[in-house]
Amino acid sequence: MNSGARWKRRLFCLVGVVVAFGSLFWAFYTSSQQVPEFYREALDDPQVTPEVAEQVKLRAEQLVQDFQKNETKTNLWTESITEQECNSWLAYELPQHFPEVERQGISNPRLQFEKDRILLACRYKGTRLSGVVSIALRPRITDSNTLTLDVLEAKVGQIPLPVDRLITEAQKMAEQDKIPMDDVIVEWEPASGNTHSGRLTLKSTRPDELGFQAISIHITDNLLQISGEQPPVETAKSGDDQDEKEISIN
Repeated sequence: MNSGARWKRRLFCLVGVVVAFGSLFWAFYTSSQQVPEFYREALDDPQVTPEVAEQVKLRAEQLVQDFQKNETKTNLWTESITEQECNSWLAYELPQHFPEVERQGISNPRLQFEKDRILLACRYKGTRLSGVVSIALRPRITDSNTLTLDVLEAKVGQIPLPVDRLITEAQKMAEQDKIPMDDVIVEWEPASGNTHSGRLTLKSTRPDELGFQAISIHITDNLLQISGEQPPVETAKSGDDQDEKEISIN
C-alpha cells in the first residue's frame, strides 16, 4: 500500500470518528432539550393567573394566623390545593418573594399532581447544563412534622441526572444566597446502587413551635390534601390554670 492510500485511509478514519462523536453529541443535546408533556401543558394553562396566586397567598397567611392563635374550628384539619393554585403561586409569587431562585438560573417552575406522586419541572440554565429539569417525587409524612420525599427519578430532558449532585448544588445555592435553613434539617439517603433515586427527609428543628402537627399527605389527579391536628385550646388553658394554682400555693 503506497503512502497516498495510507493517508486516505487515515483521513476516512478521522472523518468517521468526528462524525460518530458529532452524532453522539447531537443525540445527547437533543435528548437533553426534550420537554415533558405535563410541563408544556402547565406553561400554557389559562387557569394559572395572578389572581389565583393572590388568593393562595391570602389563604396561606390566614391559615398561619389561625394556627398561631389556635383558632381552627376543630383539632383535626385538612387543607387542599390544586395544580392550578400551586402553579399560579410558582409563576407569580415565587419570583417576587424569592428572586434568588432566578439568579441561580432557575425559571418557570411548574408541577403536576398524579396519584401518590408529584411531577416537578423547571427550566435551568447553568454553565455546564441547560434544559428542562424534571423530578418525580412521592411525599410522605413519616414522623412529627417530618416530610419524606421519595425521589423516584430526575432528568434533564430525557437524560437521567444523579440526584445527590442536584441536592449538593441546591445546598450550595442556598448558602450563596444566604437562604436561612436553620429551621430545617435536610438528610439525603441514596437508593442502593442507584444515584438517580433515593430518599430526601426534611425535619423541623422546632416542631413544637409550629402550632400544629402534619399527619398525612394524600395526592390524587390535580389535588393535594394535607391533614393534621393541633393542640386544643382547652388543653392550653388547663395548663395555664395549673401553673397559676402552683404559683398561688407557693
